[in-house]
Amino acid sequence: HLVPPFPVRSPDISAEKSPGLNILYVGNVISQKGLHVLLKALVRMEQGCFKLTIAGRLDMEPVYVKQIRRQIKCSHLEQSIQVTGPLNGSELTACYLENDILVLPSVNEAYGIVYIEAQGFGIPVIGTLAGGATEIIQHGENGYLIKPGDSKTLSELLTTLNNDRDRLKLMGSKARDYYQQHPTWDDSCAKIRDFLIRT
Repeated sequence: HLVPPFPVRSPDISAEKSPGLNILYVGNVISQKGLHVLLKALVRMEQGCFKLTIAGRLDMEPVYVKQIRRQIKCSHLEQSIQVTGPLNGSELTACYLENDILVLPSVNEAYGIVYIEAQGFGIPVIGTLAGGATEIIQHGENGYLIKPGDSKTLSELLTTLNNDRDRLKLMGSKARDYYQQHPTWDDSCAKIRDFLIRT
């Protein structure tokens, strides 16, 4: 979605703006991405200790979007959640820079470019054990992996990170390190090209 290099994010920037945990969801608002699981996790947390920004298209599954809006209202989370819709490059960059952690608890994610993007900004990520997230997220190092639908564990992890900012900062640093070691698109395409030439 974004063209590297990404600006280095200060781990203290969001703490200066908000005493709570700033959580980011980047993805189309569709059932597969598991936003409803994240909302269930937030209900378990102390209210006022977090802010969630939802960035992504809202027109792909209108029925699901209505369900999400109803879930937010019934859970009394309106004051803690911002729904931006899709963001362009500079807007998305600013969004990454203002948040502490990315959460995308997908039922299945073939790869998950946003996991890599977030880590490029020094943001730890939380995904699930279903799909490509397991190839990107090193559990307990640069993020966490949970079982699909496990809102209880997700809530516990978010609460832990909110209470332990040193751990959050360390995980952000390791996320950035992982990103810097990750092959670029040019690297990956060159390997594919070499493979095709040899075969």
